[in-house]
Amino acid sequence: MITKLPDWYRIASIASYNAEILESRSNVIHSIIESKNINWLLDCVRLYLNKPNVSEEFKKEFTSLFLADPLFPIKENDFELRVLAGAIINEHINSNKGSDSVSLAMALMTSSFELKGIINKDIIENSIEFKERKSVEYRKQSQEIIFSPIEMEEEELMDEEAQENEEELIPTTIDELNSKIDDLEDYMLEKLKMFNQVQLLYNKVKVLEEESNIHWWIFRAFSNFKNQPMKELDYHVAPILLALELSDLTTIIPGPNASKQYLKKVIYDNLTDHSKPIIIKDVINKTNRIDKEKIILRFRKSNLGNLCPILYAFDESSKIDNDESWIAYFEKTTGISSNNKIDMIDLAYQFYLENLLVKSLV
Repeated sequence: MITKLPDWYRIASIASYNAEILESRSNVIHSIIESKNINWLLDCVRLYLNKPNVSEEFKKEFTSLFLADPLFPIKENDFELRVLAGAIINEHINSNKGSDSVSLAMALMTSSFELKGIINKDIIENSIEFKERKSVEYRKQSQEIIFSPIEMEEEELMDEEAQENEEELIPTTIDELNSKIDDLEDYMLEKLKMFNQVQLLYNKVKVLEEESNIHWWIFRAFSNFKNQPMKELDYHVAPILLALELSDLTTIIPGPNASKQYLKKVIYDNLTDHSKPIIIKDVINKTNRIDKEKIILRFRKSNLGNLCPILYAFDESSKIDNDESWIAYFEKTTGISSNNKIDMIDLAYQFYLENLLVKSLV
């Protein structure tokens, strides 16, 4: 049984079940983790967070997976579905299924931005911790290379020369055949070891290249997107553009754990109004149409929608000419007020994560 499932039911104020029923729920959850793809799991994120645009068709399919239990509620079951969706996300992340689990963790982080009424918040906290662990893990591996070239013994070199003689290559007894097989296994193991070392060396180069590019970008204090010094960027647009540029420089997802500090440094060093809060709708409306199209180019190739609320706002606003027309639909489908005042660093980091999530899936 999933250890935390009883607590999640209790915290959500749903009637507690006996161990047998909770075990049944847990088995279904583990089956879902093994069989469903990332797009289906992203709908679980929407369901867990009670996003307004979760389709009824998805809810019906979700409910049907648990109907082997005759006590499972078919109607008026939204709250329980949210608990189970959260459990699915949490267990998938804990199972550490490679890039899908990383993307799922980041989707939970981005989609919960500025959202109210979240249940079982420890699921989100777990996703943040998982993302941070993976960031360290992916970078630490490349720091532990012990590159030891494979040296061939004199006898092995002589054996290679002897390969020209076909008679010596053909075993004549079972013992000779077994010996040849053992030699071949040893040779392949050595080659595999060398390949792994080369792969680790390649990863180390990627990490160093990413770090070097980011540090140079910070030192240079120049916006590649706008082709102008960072100090000249508009106050409303700067955090978005700087976050976008940092995400472009990030090659190893989920990005370095110091990324928020990187954003803080370039914002504090280059913007005089960095301590003033910023309003979501002002950021969107003060970005010109050409820049909007560049910003959302990759996002439109994904099906993330309201899981990336700031990118989603840019996308919706780009479809119309009126600065206000997009707001009502955005607020309805995300559950976020466009008038929310956000700390500039928090907004920049949110947008950075959204772009990393898009990169991980597109």
